[in-house]
Amino acid sequence: MQYISFNYSLFVMLTIFFIPFYLLSLYLNHFHAIYISVLEIDEQQMSIKVFSDNLEDAIRNDAKSFTPSDEEAFPVVNRSAINGYFQKKIQLQINGHETGFSLEEVMVKGDSYWITLKLEAQEKRQSFYLKAIYLMELFPGQTNIVKVISEKPQFFKLTSLNPSCEFTL
Repeated sequence: MQYISFNYSLFVMLTIFFIPFYLLSLYLNHFHAIYISVLEIDEQQMSIKVFSDNLEDAIRNDAKSFTPSDEEAFPVVNRSAINGYFQKKIQLQINGHETGFSLEEVMVKGDSYWITLKLEAQEKRQSFYLKAIYLMELFPGQTNIVKVISEKPQFFKLTSLNPSCEFTL
């Protein structure tokens, strides 16, 4: 008969070593691995796609009048807070002049919100400056991808280290 020798002290040492890593992995898996959004812009509007839980966290953190609700009702009951948040977090200049925008619509699509912001009327729109720092105050690794919709689409990657871009239409 052969006996398998069991080194109890080695087993205890390995268990003590790996348990903290296991617990850490459980904790980290509760959060997103990637923080990203997409902002599409043309001459008339901006459309922003964000994960619903990220936007809800940002509004909860930012708004003085946050109203908790489910995902479907959230854009309706927090419309003013959503508009105020993006007014603070997006800066847009067209032809060197500050350009305003207003919240037109928030749609729920799966685990995301599509936010449409209507640009104020302008004459000829040529040069654009866009600074988009939304969600970056909560998520340091946040990346906002900008897609400029035109004959020749342009793409920009905005981060906390590089939060703005310039382009022409």
